[in-house]
Amino acid sequence: MPVLDNPKHRRFAQEYVKSGNATRAYISMGYSKNGADASTARLLGNARVLELAAELQRTIAERMVKREISKCDGSCPVLGDMLGRMMRVIDARAELLEASESNLEHGSRR
Repeated sequence: MPVLDNPKHRRFAQEYVKSGNATRAYISMGYSKNGADASTARLLGNARVLELAAELQRTIAERMVKREISKCDGSCPVLGDMLGRMMRVIDARAELLEASESNLEHGSRR
């Protein structure tokens, strides 16, 4: 899991995964609505914050599906298939985030 030295960045990633909304996550941390959009854009431009958020999403998805599978005593192959599909979606989303971050880096160097 990516290590974030700044505990506020770590908490933002956690709140972002919990709510699914960056602005809501920022405000839930006690910050003002004023300037929230600019601040969240900056945080979402941080590759480590995005990596941590993607890893947290992946971990949550794995745990949810494993819990459901355990409820069925392993007799639910559909849930195993669902886990595989969810992992592929999450991996694809992480790749998009990485590509987006890479494009931002290259764009800022020009």
